[in-house]
Amino acid sequence: MSFLFLHGLLGGPASWRTVVLAAGIADRAECQVLPGHGPEPRPCGDSFDDAVDAIAGRLGGGPPRILVGYSMGARVGLRLLLRHPHRFARAILIGLHPGSRSDAEREARVVWEKRERAFLLDEGLETFVSRWERLPILRPARPLPAPVEARRRQVRLGHTAAGIADAIGVLGLGSMPSSWDAIADSTIPVHLMAGAADEKFCALGREARSRNAAWTFEAVPGAAHDVALEAPAALIRALERTSEGGREQ
Repeated sequence: MSFLFLHGLLGGPASWRTVVLAAGIADRAECQVLPGHGPEPRPCGDSFDDAVDAIAGRLGGGPPRILVGYSMGARVGLRLLLRHPHRFARAILIGLHPGSRSDAEREARVVWEKRERAFLLDEGLETFVSRWERLPILRPARPLPAPVEARRRQVRLGHTAAGIADAIGVLGLGSMPSSWDAIADSTIPVHLMAGAADEKFCALGREARSRNAAWTFEAVPGAAHDVALEAPAALIRALERTSEGGREQ
């Protein structure tokens, strides 16, 4: 079975390289570049779901695949599962937020994202990335080796300020349609993952899991938000179980 990998904000296909190679699925893995990302970014379109539908349109034919998404890629992945379910057999979503729960929560997020976009466009990508890396939610559970940090920063700097601003504006949480109620109607088995040190996303994962009997949740020891980077072995095990069609516990 083939895989579709979707990275997070400021990530790219290289974000998955270690996991894909170690899992032995490089010949079956498509690591898409999200709209707004890369040195020559695709425009995001007018809405979150426009971008989602454009990604679905680039997938081509073939049998249903396994979707793997992280953070922004997990949110995009969830909308893909809901809008294009025939394309996917199963999914692993890491650090998933299913959307704002109220107008007030959404409006607060939109204000924050507008402020981030303005800072990015005024100060430039490198300064933005340096500030982004200091956000508490992105702090790893334990220090990463210097070469790993350097590779991650290289990926984060491989974009354009205008493209990332577009991604924040269209694919940000403030623009995502709330998907909490739709989770119950999904017929695709989903394995949710979050680092055990990432309390916010563990809580979100457990609640999302509770809304669908075909969904499971795993809190990964020794990791915070970026499970693929901090605990790749846990993700590789999940990929192996999912590709075999097994049900995670």
